[in-house]
Formats: sequence, C-alpha cells, structure tokens
Amino acid sequence: MQDISKIFQLHIPESPEIILFSEHVSNRLMYVLDFIFKRAWKKNYLITQDIEVFKNSDKIKINYSTTAIENVINVYPLNLLNTTGIDKNFHPSFEVNQPPYYHKDIFSEVFYFISRYEEWQNNYTKDTHQRFEINASIFKDQLHQPITDISIAHFKQYVQKHYPSFEPKLFYKEILTFDLDNILAFKGKGWMRSTAALLKHLFRAEYHLLNERIKTLFQSQPDPLEEVYVFIEQLSQKYPIIFFILCRSDTSFDRAASVHHPQTVRILNQLKNFAHIGLHPSYYSMHDIDIIQKEKTSLENVIHQKIVASRQHYLRMDIARTPKLLIQSGIQYDFTTGFASAKGGFRAGTAFPFYYYDFDAEQISHLLFVPFCVMDGAYFNYSQTSIKDATESICYIKKQIQQTGGYFIPLFHEMTLCPLFQPDADAWRSVF
Repeated sequence: MQDISKIFQLHIPESPEIILFSEHVSNRLMYVLDFIFKRAWKKNYLITQDIEVFKNSDKIKINYSTTAIENVINVYPLNLLNTTGIDKNFHPSFEVNQPPYYHKDIFSEVFYFISRYEEWQNNYTKDTHQRFEINASIFKDQLHQPITDISIAHFKQYVQKHYPSFEPKLFYKEILTFDLDNILAFKGKGWMRSTAALLKHLFRAEYHLLNERIKTLFQSQPDPLEEVYVFIEQLSQKYPIIFFILCRSDTSFDRAASVHHPQTVRILNQLKNFAHIGLHPSYYSMHDIDIIQKEKTSLENVIHQKIVASRQHYLRMDIARTPKLLIQSGIQYDFTTGFASAKGGFRAGTAFPFYYYDFDAEQISHLLFVPFCVMDGAYFNYSQTSIKDATESICYIKKQIQQTGGYFIPLFHEMTLCPLFQPDADAWRSVF
C-alpha cells in the first residue's frame, strides 16, 4: 500500500521552466506561485527581483510589476500580496483593464481563494454547528465549478498563446475517503449501550433492526458493517482508500464504539492492511488540543501506526485555530475542506490540495488541506435527492475535475453502503 505522503507528493522537474519578475517578494506571493506552477502545472520556476536577469532569461517570462515589459506576459499586481494581516472590509475584485496586462491579477485572486481569506475575515453567519457554509461562500452561485482551477486553466491558455511549446500535463486522480462514525453497527458497544439500543428498537417497532442486533450479539452473526468493509477492500484494488476513525462515544454527537474494544481492534487491524487510517477528531475538538491528542494517541496505540491525516467530525473547523492545533498534534494532512450541506461543490474553488496559510504569522504552514468535493449525506440528510439525481450530480462534479485537473475525493460514511441502514445502498455502491 502506497504511503499517504506519496499520494500527494509533487514530482517537479529540477530545471525551472518559468521565471517571474517581481519587485516585491512575500510569503503570500511564494505561496500562490507554488500552488499554480508546482501543484497545478507541475512546473518548476524561478523568481527574481533583478530585471536584467529576467530580460536575459530564455525561460517563459512573467512580469508581475506595475511597469509593463514588451514581449513577455504582464500581470498587474493589486497589492493584496504585499500587505499583511486581514482587512475585514476587503472586497475581492481582481479585474484589470489595462493592456498589455492580463485581464486580472490572477495571483491575488488565487491567493484570496485558497488562503481562505474570506473565512479569516469572519464576517459571515455561522450555521448551527458553527461552520462556514454555502451561503457565506464567494462561490455560492457557482458551487459546482472549480472556479479557482478554471481561472488557472484560462491563464494557462493565455501563457500558451505567448509560448506555444508550453504544455503542462493535466493531472487527475481519484481517492475514496470514508468517515467511520461507527466502526461496527452492533458489536463493540458494551452491554449497557447494547441493551439500551435493543429497548429503543422495541419501543420504535424497528423489528428488523431488533432481529439483526439480536442475531449479531447472541448468535455469532457477523456485524452488518463487516460486509461493507469487504466491498471497500475490493475497491482498494482501484483506488487509494482513507478511513477517518471517530474515537469518542460519550457525547450526543459522538457515539462511536470504544477503539479499545476487542471487536473494534480486530476490525481496525484488518482495515489498515488495505487502507490508510486517519483520525476523525470528535465534535468538541476544534478548539481543544487535549481532545485531539488524546484521541490520536488512542488510535495510534491500537493500530501501532503514526496518524498523520485527519478530518474533523461534523466538518467543524475554525480556520484561525483548529489547523494550528492539528499541526501541534502532528497532523500533516487535513481533509475537512468542503461543505456539509452542498450537493457537490468546491469550498476553495479547487480540487488540488493546498497548504494552510497562517495569517497570524504570515507564514506558509506544513499542513496540507486536501479538499473533498461531494458528501453522501448532503443528498439524503440535507435534502431528499433521488439516487439517480445524486449519481448525475457526482458524475458532473467528476467531469469538472477531469477537465481542469486535480483530485476527485468524495466523502462517504459506512452506513451509506450498508443495506440494513440505507435502502439505496446497492445504488450508492454503483457510484464507484
């Protein structure tokens, strides 16, 4: 099984193909250039403040200054990359109507999108779970299009008009991710919770669940979710798989089985043989490093592996605080970037991973945000969407990514693929 770091590792030629001139070099500028040139285009580049070095270069030339230069690509800087801190009154407008300059400051625009500047501005109304959601997003009317990637693709076409031999290869990869809120449906819950569940089934007249729970607990029938993992293991022959494990069971939002229960330990050690294991930090973790570290240590002790990836439970992320806690806890990859209630969409306008930018320190961090683009629950928890319409929506999102490049990363839950709990489970399985 490929190490998770290999999945997102950049393979960039040593020899720079692009040179960019800028009078001002900042962490913000380096951040966005790395994303466009290295992450999206897989090209190396040089940046220089020496105009003669720039003019004498035989590379693709991009001038990012207020003085236009003949026979090169000119991009006019609008100053966002030369400032520090967050301007709560900043309104994104990046158009430039000043030939021979490109029609907008592409670098400031992309920086605004992927740095999550709008979340840092904190001018939006949070939802019930204190989340940044669709109505607050600059992309709310274009949610199903990777606007950042489309903007970069248009700029690439502009570069190619000036340099026809410039041909970045289109990158596309699929990764399947699963949030395991319940590693097992019936087993591993302890007698108190199991008894309460049996009584609840009886009270609600859920006789099919009552019958299955009894057979599982008392007649040695396999847990219903074990067959789901057999199916996912088959998928692992085609796609990298990542499971995010919820480790808490003592709040109304966290009802997982104990990761130390023998049945849970057995399943986790099966899953790690064909998939990557990440942490699903519990509901109240987004401001509490002790919770994150306790849960991470518990999971590491069970699977005897270092945990380097996570996705927040309920997607609860405070952009100014949570990532710093994850970094302090040894997390290198966070998969929370997306929307809970959107039927497909791009929170940062991109299907490419990008590093967390810390505006408090004005530094590029080593925490890689890996965005997901669709979530199963958005189709049947937040809306009543038919499986046909859901499949069409997911296929549309996938095609968008295939056109501009990036990672198609859906978010699924274990119960979605289990016929006992999801009547459309077989149809959902056909999505793969």
